[in-house]
Amino acid sequence: MIRKLSNGMSRPRAVIVDLDGTILHRELAKFQVKGRSGVACFSKKSSELLLSISQIAPVIIATGRNASSVKKFTDQVPDIQFSGFILENGLVVRDSLYVGKNTSDKWRYVYDRVPAWESLTGYENCLGLIPPEQFRNPVDHIKKIVKDSGENWYIYPEKHKIFIYPQLPDKTKGLSSFNIDPFIALGNENNDLQMLSTCSIPVTLQDSSPQIKDLVTKKNGYCSLQSSHLGTEDMLTWVYNKLHSNDS
Repeated sequence: MIRKLSNGMSRPRAVIVDLDGTILHRELAKFQVKGRSGVACFSKKSSELLLSISQIAPVIIATGRNASSVKKFTDQVPDIQFSGFILENGLVVRDSLYVGKNTSDKWRYVYDRVPAWESLTGYENCLGLIPPEQFRNPVDHIKKIVKDSGENWYIYPEKHKIFIYPQLPDKTKGLSSFNIDPFIALGNENNDLQMLSTCSIPVTLQDSSPQIKDLVTKKNGYCSLQSSHLGTEDMLTWVYNKLHSNDS
């Protein structure tokens, strides 16, 4: 028998978590994930809460990061059982975490036109670039290259990085590979918008994008009044209580 919540909704079958800005933050904490542009951290209390959640519901990571980058995180919290991985904003789906083959040949047209730009390693189905600091209007430059290529690629700027996707990035495309509806989803940025729109219960932080907070409010989800690690701990506590409550 499928158990029901007090509002009549079926009990969530999984918890989907975004990483950067949702459970990983720049403020220092026990677990530190080093990357090309800095360190993202995960608090000890958050790890304990996520472990408890993973013991009562499958936990799936949904992130823009690639497999090798996510592995730097999961290797530090081996006790937490992750049930799946949606990587590169939905372009790569894994039941278990391993690094696949890079399909960089498709991006040769772009490589040849930005020889001084740094290419981010480890991505399988998208291209990540960092332009030189002195380069003016790098996004416009990439837009022109993509237009000249004749390809229908999607450009996604992320702070000082620029990503090129072969199609519109959408984490829900990866989620469709898992039979998990209804589910709880935690996210904070507009690349989480479709995922949070699709889920039964959206959860976010106080400093998430206005569009995300508006969506969570309209769907009667949970928006923490905290940010950074305190916000993550608050969200995970709420999720644990939601899954473990007497009416679930």
